[in-house]
Amino acid sequence: MKSLYLLRHAKTEAGGFFTQDKDRKLTDRGCSDAMLLARHMKDKGLLPDQVLCSSAVRAQMTCDLIVEGLEREIEVDFEDELYLAEAAKLMAFASGATETGNSLLLIAHNPGMAALAFAMAGQNSGVPARLTDFPTAALACFIFDCNYWTELDPTTARLTHFMTPKELKST
Repeated sequence: MKSLYLLRHAKTEAGGFFTQDKDRKLTDRGCSDAMLLARHMKDKGLLPDQVLCSSAVRAQMTCDLIVEGLEREIEVDFEDELYLAEAAKLMAFASGATETGNSLLLIAHNPGMAALAFAMAGQNSGVPARLTDFPTAALACFIFDCNYWTELDPTTARLTHFMTPKELKST
């Protein structure tokens, strides 16, 4: 059994004339949302064995806050190719993950994250409507009935959990 967690980076500052998109940082709200989500993941036992993360500053900052909040050693790889990657590329990275564990956290960007999450969950009834836009710091958890990452098949994914910081704040 493999668990794939999809996490969109947290809320970022607006791009400026002198700021490259890849260099945008998290806002204060983005930082607090990432920490809130990390606590939620820890409380729910959604604990990745490894992380594949976009090399964009906002994704790296999100990753650092999540890993810190989970309070455990986690193998983290930052990948340039995850920056604004499409759904197929995100899935290829998940399928190519090292066999160091059974749970993988993928931190990247929209529209690729929304497209991948919807493609994997779209066949199931009861798919949350907010999955289609995949808000910042949203977390979608999928289970695959397979033994190796190379066996991931997006058509067999089962959505087990979806949460946003906004929902966590309202509970």
